[in-house]
Amino acid sequence: MRKKTWLLLSLVVLLIMPIQTIFAKEKTNERVIVDPIEIKKIAEDHNLEIPEGYHIEEIKYTDVYFPDYNYTRYKNDENIQPYLFDSWKLKNVKKQSGDYYFPDSPLVSDWAYGPSNFKHIYKESVTASFSSSVGVKASVVEATVGFEVSGSKEFSREYSVEVPRGKKVNIKVYGMYEKYTFDVYKNDKYEGKGKAFKPIGLKFEQIIYSK
Repeated sequence: MRKKTWLLLSLVVLLIMPIQTIFAKEKTNERVIVDPIEIKKIAEDHNLEIPEGYHIEEIKYTDVYFPDYNYTRYKNDENIQPYLFDSWKLKNVKKQSGDYYFPDSPLVSDWAYGPSNFKHIYKESVTASFSSSVGVKASVVEATVGFEVSGSKEFSREYSVEVPRGKKVNIKVYGMYEKYTFDVYKNDKYEGKGKAFKPIGLKFEQIIYSK
């Protein structure tokens, strides 16, 4: 009877563990910028829109990192490439430090006007990608970097902000990525360079405008 009970408990633990992992919470980092000099530089570098009669009072970045489940599909194993992909091979694969987004390509841009309490649930698809100076196939890249480079991942997150009277707020949402760089070889001869972007979450850019 004890043996049967132990087996039953073990089975229950195995069934519960994956469910706990799937519902793990995302991680969040926030950065608030109020220094006028830094704000001016960001506005110029990113071509931020400034409504007539207003100035930027504050810029807030919220980075939301989601668990990496059901996305990584390939084992990082360089040894399999010469046999499966006509001797194409990636070398010097490096994950670049920091996270990346594309300031000129927001997924969505919303405006809120005070006084109001803005709240919205954003459900956005972020697409993986890769590029190369030569015609290497996506399957070769995927086999080395360890993730799909042509699929999308959907992220969902609620965002809210209290907008005081006389102020405007612009909320932009961007895809956030890990960036990988690599060299491309064929038959052990160097052919060119490439890079791949892996979706990891969403970046919220909140800009407060005052008169």
